Amino acid sequence: MPLLRRRSTSSLQPVQSATSTGSTTEKKHQYSPVKLSFSEKLRRAFVWQGSHRERLADLEAMRRRAAEMMRPLQLDMTVEELTEVEDMHDRMIYAREQYFNAKDRGKRAKGDQWMSTLSATTKKYERFAIGADRSELRELVKKKKANAAGKAQSMARSASIPEQESSEAPSEPMAAMTHGRGQSYISVKEYMIPSPASANEYVTMLDRYHRREAVHDHGYWPSVYSQEDRKALEATLPPIIQWLEATTGHTSRIYWLWQKGERGRDNPLRYVANKCGKYDALASSFFFSSDQDLSTSAVFAPTIANELTRYIPEFGDILKSTSMNRGSFIFGKGIVTQVKELVVDTFKKLPQLCRQKPLLVVINSLDRCAPGLALHILDAIEYCVERMPIFFMISSLEADWLVSRTQSWGLRSRTTTGVYMELE
Repeated sequence: MPLLRRRSTSSLQPVQSATSTGSTTEKKHQYSPVKLSFSEKLRRAFVWQGSHRERLADLEAMRRRAAEMMRPLQLDMTVEELTEVEDMHDRMIYAREQYFNAKDRGKRAKGDQWMSTLSATTKKYERFAIGADRSELRELVKKKKANAAGKAQSMARSASIPEQESSEAPSEPMAAMTHGRGQSYISVKEYMIPSPASANEYVTMLDRYHRREAVHDHGYWPSVYSQEDRKALEATLPPIIQWLEATTGHTSRIYWLWQKGERGRDNPLRYVANKCGKYDALASSFFFSSDQDLSTSAVFAPTIANELTRYIPEFGDILKSTSMNRGSFIFGKGIVTQVKELVVDTFKKLPQLCRQKPLLVVINSLDRCAPGLALHILDAIEYCVERMPIFFMISSLEADWLVSRTQSWGLRSRTTTGVYMELE
């Protein structure tokens, strides 16, 4: 309901405008805003939030159903299709965050816009999951490829313009008006290429992509287990403790815990991570949950890197500098590239004394990640092990695609395996 109401005709007094054209003057009517009481404002706010609460729940349920349907389809997707689905999932998460930000600031109109965006993106994501032939997804990827090829040809033609003809190009303000608002442009000699984001924006992105709910100590986890879970935990821990207590010179750099079922599957690595974190022996961790799915590509490396700053405080300043100077080469890239820049290269810049600390990273329930992204994470782990004094503890169900990958990857001879199963 609009906050401006027109008064009755009898109560409005015409007011002469201060501007006049020739001998005629223009008369305008004044409108006064209706002053709402605090109780009325509160009532309207509750009505607005209530109307969106049920819709949010429906969209979230739709997103989770679509994510489960999408999971088996991802094995047959091309890299371009998987990237497009990733981006769409990230847009859903971002629209949801912006909606809550608008709601917290009391911006109801802006909240309505983000709700509409979230609804449209979620429905499109569901169509991609339901459409087994993926015709719409393929058409979208094909269209984006054509647009990218057109832009590349346009840039190539622009680069071949002789220097004397460049004076005919529009001025920078005109170029900005022509190409769209909100974009900054380099000089005309650079042919109006959009300039990269500022250094502070990359630092903000590094913090925004830090998924704190994926860290081992996020939320409440009971320290008392049921009798069945305690027996399974006691049978699983001794080999893990033996692997942790081995000298740092041993060849095994990976401990892989295969999980035989859903019950209690998070207990072993959660227990180990909490104990190691308590005694300042845990470098970083990432715990997958069933509703994270495709957003992993954007948050995995920033989360691992940000958690390293708690273990090595000097790592934080170098990480911030890396984000400011190399942000355009990091964010939006693949997982291996992000891990290389944010973790490996940043670690190499530490003083010698800091680089002597042993690094233990815990990754729980890797099978909950999308298969294509999980394979990229394994490539990133292999890259780290070959270049850093780092150890990984990984757990997952015995999914066929994961078993096949671990049997053929380069770290097979440096991997120790264990099993967690429910005991009767």
